[in-house]
Amino acid sequence: GSAISEGSLCAALATDVEVEVLCRRDRWDEEFGALFGITAPNLFSPWEAIVASLWPNHRLAGLIAGANVFHVNGHWRFENIALASLARKHKIPYVLHPRGMFWVGHRRKWLKAIFNFLLGNRFARQAARVVALSRFEMRHFVPYRIESTNIVAIPNGVAIPSAGMKARRASRSRWSFRPAAGRRWTWSSNDPRAGIDHQSHFPGQRPAGDVVDRRGGVFR
Repeated sequence: GSAISEGSLCAALATDVEVEVLCRRDRWDEEFGALFGITAPNLFSPWEAIVASLWPNHRLAGLIAGANVFHVNGHWRFENIALASLARKHKIPYVLHPRGMFWVGHRRKWLKAIFNFLLGNRFARQAARVVALSRFEMRHFVPYRIESTNIVAIPNGVAIPSAGMKARRASRSRWSFRPAAGRRWTWSSNDPRAGIDHQSHFPGQRPAGDVVDRRGGVFR
């Protein structure tokens, strides 16, 4: 899921660069963050993000002003747009990771259309790079008229989980995967929108190995 992907990305980047994590106060899970070594996030409310975009002395404004790159996750959030506008004000490029949220879908279509007309389209087009999780997701980018050179398809990476996370996942998951030696592999849900044919840059190539049902049975 997106939360694990975001946490893994923070942990991976932190091995080489200084990473400051910003998170909405009402969305932060201290135990979950600790799994990725995130112990001192910068928590804020949506209103604080809006104030920071207008008041240069706000603590969030100072954080973003000192960054080299600002990475934004998600789309339908006023606070994301406020902080991205603050980054642009300081000439700091931002990378947008919509994580499937560009798709308007069938719920609140009129509200989403208004949001995109007023803010969302510009927010998407002004990003230095927009990251799609699969080539399939890139179809959702078309209405936003983003420059093709600013779009990249990068599937979620597969991190080696910590001992604590392994124990936590083992209690929830019925399935595991045994990759063949010397192969790279991608694990996906069986939703066709997230399938390996959409994620792989080489259509038709599937991971070599065994999918294992923990209750018994191996499927190749």
